[in-house]
Amino acid sequence: MLSMFFDSVLLFFKGKLFKDPMKVVIRGVIGVGVVIIICVGLTQIGLSFGLAAIIGGFIGSALQPLLFKDLQFA
Repeated sequence: MLSMFFDSVLLFFKGKLFKDPMKVVIRGVIGVGVVIIICVGLTQIGLSFGLAAIIGGFIGSALQPLLFKDLQFA
C-alpha cells in the first residue's frame, strides 16, 4: 500500500497522474482560498483562531469532493 502511495506521488509530480494537471492545481488553489477566506472572516467577527481553523477546515474538506468530482486520471 505504501508503494502505491509513492508511485502515485511520483506520477503526480511528473505530471502523468491526471489528464489535466493544471485543473487539479487550480481547483486545489480554489479550495485553499475558500478556507483562508472563511478563517479570516471568522476571526474578524470575533471567533478564536483555533475555532475558525476547525470550522474552515471542516468546510474545506466538505468542499473537496465537489471540486474534484470530475477529474480524470491518465
